[in-house]
Amino acid sequence: MTQNNQNHPISVYERINNDLSHFLEKTIHSNKSVTTNQIYTDVFLENDIWTIDMFQDINQFVASVEKHRISSEAGRNKLKFKSVNSNINSELKYVFYRRLFDDLWTIYGAFHTYSGPLYSVTVFLNEKYPNLNSLLDLDIDAAEKRYFFGLMLRESLLTIKRRIAKIVNIKPYDRQLHF
Repeated sequence: MTQNNQNHPISVYERINNDLSHFLEKTIHSNKSVTTNQIYTDVFLENDIWTIDMFQDINQFVASVEKHRISSEAGRNKLKFKSVNSNINSELKYVFYRRLFDDLWTIYGAFHTYSGPLYSVTVFLNEKYPNLNSLLDLDIDAAEKRYFFGLMLRESLLTIKRRIAKIVNIKPYDRQLHF
């Protein structure tokens, strides 16, 4: 735990909430110098669905947002934090927030590459660990085994479904073939 100004411990969630309540906007000037401006907003803290539009007016993301829009597929302009537990949503938001604002991920990476895994992990946690209060309480090794077993099972069922669809000459995503 870190300490606040009065020398009291700050909980993990106070830190997450504090960090998600502002961001540093970076401006690169023509002489290559960089200035930062701290912007206070609750948009990342309060919203469980982040859209690409939330980043369009932040200096360091303007060009990448436009590039993402040009190259983006439909439906890849949202990040959905849909855990049944608000603490887990906050933790997942914090990871995405830090990766973006620490320049470890691009807008394209967050919205295109990582939106699918975010959805899959959230569905998995909601189904298999509905009473989990924090990712910090998760036995990662056990969860990883359950997760990958579920992915293999799902892939096997999809393969079977596709083969049946081919045999009976219908589309694999037809409602008649739902398991």
